[in-house]
Amino acid sequence: HYESLNLTRYATLWGKMAIYTASIATNGSEKAIERVNGILSANVVLKATREIQMTVGLLGFIDPSAIIPVIPTFAYKQQFHSGWMLDLIMPKGAYLRKEVLRNGRVSLGSDLNSTLFYLYNFDGSDKVFTFSQMEINSGLTYEHNLGRSFIATIRSGLKTIPRARIFEKNKAQSDYVWEASPDPSVYVNLGLSFNPFAKRRK
Repeated sequence: HYESLNLTRYATLWGKMAIYTASIATNGSEKAIERVNGILSANVVLKATREIQMTVGLLGFIDPSAIIPVIPTFAYKQQFHSGWMLDLIMPKGAYLRKEVLRNGRVSLGSDLNSTLFYLYNFDGSDKVFTFSQMEINSGLTYEHNLGRSFIATIRSGLKTIPRARIFEKNKAQSDYVWEASPDPSVYVNLGLSFNPFAKRRK
């Protein structure tokens, strides 16, 4: 389970719109809440037109297991006359997107994700351990609006796992007890989501 409380403030910095966010999040297992962490971010909008949107900022993590406590961020979105759109959110991922058929959208690119869960009785003790896996998913995504705010998704491509580690819950990832780097593998994901704000083209 994962829960979060998010606060956003809009202001002006250097004559540009600035967006500040603060989040406090909890996650855990079916047994208990195991971790509480925080995320702070500040972004400045450099350009915002119908064709181009661009922002830069900083992202900070209040979490002992964070690999890097502060990282720079950059977002760039551009709509081309051909119908293709470049959607770049670094370091999260980069995609080329295009609306196809009547209510579909195809995306080609890569994104960075992670898998995290908790292990009990891992070494025979009462300690709680964290399994954390970094994933890079590269491939093709097709989304189709089914109407009534339901969206079907199919994704396929190559999954690369640079690192997977197990470490004690309250320790840094660098103090791990197990590490692996699995070989890349092909993945296929099917999904159905509900978006009350989705609009179907007529």
